[in-house]
Amino acid sequence: ATPKAAQVGAKAPVLAIDARRTGRGAAVWIPWMAAVALLIVAVTLGLRVRSLNDELRRQSDLAAAQAAENSRAHEVLEVLTAPSAQRVLLTASKAKPEPTGRAIYLAESGALIFQANDLERIAENKTYELWVIPANGQAPIPAGLFRPDAAGSASVVLPPLPKGVAAKAFGVTIEKAEGSATPTAPIVLAGAVPASGE
Repeated sequence: ATPKAAQVGAKAPVLAIDARRTGRGAAVWIPWMAAVALLIVAVTLGLRVRSLNDELRRQSDLAAAQAAENSRAHEVLEVLTAPSAQRVLLTASKAKPEPTGRAIYLAESGALIFQANDLERIAENKTYELWVIPANGQAPIPAGLFRPDAAGSASVVLPPLPKGVAAKAFGVTIEKAEGSATPTAPIVLAGAVPASGE
């Protein structure tokens, strides 16, 4: 063999070794790159799942709030339209313009809606309090605190009251800001429940 042929033959193994090393290096990096890619996909999916869960929670809360609002509106409508609801006009004897209050009461469910007009303004440390006077002679039941707006109007809608208490009358007093467990004289508005048939 010529010297050139011998030189070429001597270099061939070196090239083969370099090719094997290069192939081994790529084989080591491929799994790491795949693992990094999978990690990125997992993090992205995790963020997407969290975002979807947050949106689902928001939608669920919104649906629950809407259901509660619909339920309350239905209850208000039921009180206003019930044939057995007691409708009472409360008036003051000495005031110009004369304050008035109207109570609609459904004894079997303890549901009460009260609307007052032309009320006098009261001190900041005072409040109006509505009372249910039971027909069985028991103590008056507090039915809500309220303060009139600039026009003298105020309302109490569906206060928490016991069910099944028949009312003889309704009254409004002026109490300290936190209210009272018993009425404080004088009663500024009062109205008796009409007898059946009236």
